[in-house]
Amino acid sequence: MFPVVLFISFLFPQILPGKIWNVDTLGSEGDSLQKYISIAHDSSLAYSRIDTVLLSGGTYHVNVNYFLDTAYGLIVSDSVVLLGSSGAPACTLDAVSEDLSDTALHVIFIDSVGYDTLECRVFIKNITLINGYARGQRGLHNCGGGILCLFSAPVIESCYFFNNRASNGTAGHGGGIFGANYSRIRIKDCWFKRNSVKHNSSQNYGMGGAIGIYAYTDAEILNCKMENDSVVNSGQGGGAIGISYHCNVRISGCEINENYSYNGGGIYTESYTNLEVNNSRFYFNTSFNLGSAIYCQSPTAGAFTNNVIVNNYSQGNSTVYLYGVATGYNTFHLSGEKILYNTTADGPAGLYINATNVTIVKGIVYENRAGEDIYSEPGGILIGGYSNVDMRRSIIASNSAGNYGGIFVQGYASLNMDSSMIVDNGGTEKTYGGTFFISSPDGSVSVYHSNLYYNTFQPDSEIYNGNSDTLLFTENFWWDTTYSEIEALFWGNGDFSNWFLSPPDNVPGEPYSVDSVLNFSDTLYNTVVSYLSNPDTLFLRIFGSGRCQDIQDVAVALLRSSIYPDGIAVALLESDTSSGIFQGLSHVEESTGDDGIRVDDIHQTIRVHPYGDTIFITTNVDTGKIFKVVYKNGLVPEITLSDSSHDYGTVIPGDTASWTLYIKNEGSYQLVVDSFVVDNPSFIVDTTAPLLIPSGDSGGVEILCIPSDTGNLSGILHVYSTDPDESISNVNLYAYATGIEEVQENHYKIYADLSGNITFEFLGNRASNFSFVIYDAAGRVMEKRELIARVQGKRIKLFSGLKSGIYFLQINKEEVKRLTVIK
Repeated sequence: MFPVVLFISFLFPQILPGKIWNVDTLGSEGDSLQKYISIAHDSSLAYSRIDTVLLSGGTYHVNVNYFLDTAYGLIVSDSVVLLGSSGAPACTLDAVSEDLSDTALHVIFIDSVGYDTLECRVFIKNITLINGYARGQRGLHNCGGGILCLFSAPVIESCYFFNNRASNGTAGHGGGIFGANYSRIRIKDCWFKRNSVKHNSSQNYGMGGAIGIYAYTDAEILNCKMENDSVVNSGQGGGAIGISYHCNVRISGCEINENYSYNGGGIYTESYTNLEVNNSRFYFNTSFNLGSAIYCQSPTAGAFTNNVIVNNYSQGNSTVYLYGVATGYNTFHLSGEKILYNTTADGPAGLYINATNVTIVKGIVYENRAGEDIYSEPGGILIGGYSNVDMRRSIIASNSAGNYGGIFVQGYASLNMDSSMIVDNGGTEKTYGGTFFISSPDGSVSVYHSNLYYNTFQPDSEIYNGNSDTLLFTENFWWDTTYSEIEALFWGNGDFSNWFLSPPDNVPGEPYSVDSVLNFSDTLYNTVVSYLSNPDTLFLRIFGSGRCQDIQDVAVALLRSSIYPDGIAVALLESDTSSGIFQGLSHVEESTGDDGIRVDDIHQTIRVHPYGDTIFITTNVDTGKIFKVVYKNGLVPEITLSDSSHDYGTVIPGDTASWTLYIKNEGSYQLVVDSFVVDNPSFIVDTTAPLLIPSGDSGGVEILCIPSDTGNLSGILHVYSTDPDESISNVNLYAYATGIEEVQENHYKIYADLSGNITFEFLGNRASNFSFVIYDAAGRVMEKRELIARVQGKRIKLFSGLKSGIYFLQINKEEVKRLTVIK
């Protein structure tokens, strides 16, 4: 091995140009590498310069620097640059010996051996560090399998950390990197994978599967990726990052995915830590206890901005866990946070806030689900322990739990919410508290200038106030518009005065207008689907005009079927700010005969008939925009009435006039007529509901007119059925009630029946001549007839065998009646 000496200028101020020492993998590469690191150390002391050790491509086995039969790895105790010449994939430092007989405690151990951190400035770039196993029994050599950094200021850039470990069985931190004791660390563009802290018992302590930061240390972690890192058998956690004891840490632009630990599957902090997390993504992290993405405990402060936290899971509760030891110790500012599609076995599924002051601005807590039993609560946010939370311009939507879908406030905590939206949240076990549950006697909530509705879409109490105090919910939009409707949403005392009749401006909400609604095959939203052959998922999109320009809005889709004609609501989240594209999922399941629409509504599930059905998808703000999805054969009922109105003519008070309304099912599945309601007691339905009408068949409903007084009568018959397009059909009813002396002599009635017959009934009291001409809908003469009527009450068949259709009957060349024949 021959060193090549070059002069460079390193980017530290007031440092003389250093030399470059080229190192390759010939010979005993670990000893050679340590040699030139030591030379650089001596140069730093002698000449106040920083030398560069340039590594050629290949694998360097660094089980060097033995003490009592234990290899400590490469040791850096002064300023130096370690630089891979061809990028991290081509240059590997391996803690395992070439013959696999031994493993160093660390790949690199950085220690200035002093208390001035800036005396040891190390720059490490383009290197892969693997297989470090920090298992030492003294000092902190059970920490930092990849890099252990004490009293130093390293910059670590564009490096890979794979399969490094830290544990002596009972203690250890920072599988990939551990920085402590007044260090100043900058980690940028690095990749951490399968690094771990694994102890023998859950009673042991350990944190930071990828990175551990401890004891008056400041760190920046920028644009890094941490995946499949873990902390196992530890009462602490931080599958990716663990931070403790008077540290300041800034994390920005990082991908923190598929990590796991007891607490804080992604990040764990405790003991006077200041944490800033910006523009980072947390996906598929797991905690076995609390805080699947982020865990912050006693006392911690910080700011989270524009992070996306999606599809994380906790076997205990919460995705983001903020817990202070006493009032006012923890203070956090959350801005632009998106907490989406996370789940817990217990609850809450979104945020847990206790003994902490929190400000939430432009936050989105959407589609988070806690466990389904009665003890899991809530789906969205739990606020307790003297916490004070201010929330502005935020969205809480589609969260669910066994209890209390939206927000649960307890323990002398308070929530002040302004200009926000809470929609489509619900608890499966309780029919109250879908929006808020305020425990007795200590929680406090006030909500102002916000949108609050459909928590759930089914009738229930949406706000539960266990306090004797009156909660202030003034100047909000509820979708309901009357005092009694809004009052029914409250359980307990609430002041909801000055409610809005339309959504307030500049508040997250539904679009001003809608262009269309569609269903797609998958989350790529490329293929429109209007037919399903089996239970499946609907990938819904509403296209419209967004309401706010600085935050994603929500649009509500309404789904109906023959099983659920009243429908369920599904809140769709805007794909991006101002995109005008709202998307989300609903699940199609076949009816079991024992369905519960309230729970299915909470789970975004629409039930269909096993033999076939049609799902009608519309939008809450514009029900005229409809998209149909046919299930199997699309078997649905379709109601057709023989008449839209009927005039009984003159009826004497106390007498009874009868008329038959014929109902035909022109659909492909059995029609169920659930009930008949008439808004005038003079008209009575003399047919028992429900009325079952098979496909293609008809049924008759007899409606009586029994006036109790004279004068003009009118009413509306409401026919309720399972027709998904027309669940309520209306028929107008008329009559003139008169004394017996007012009855005209030549009165009559005309009837059309299901066999295509037209019948005349004479009601006069003396013989009269009648002429009849029947025309089809095109005005063509079909048939003529003349007769003399003599017997009052006698019915005479005028015409027979008419086909289904509309006809016009002219009587005595004067009066014309419109007739509908349904066969």
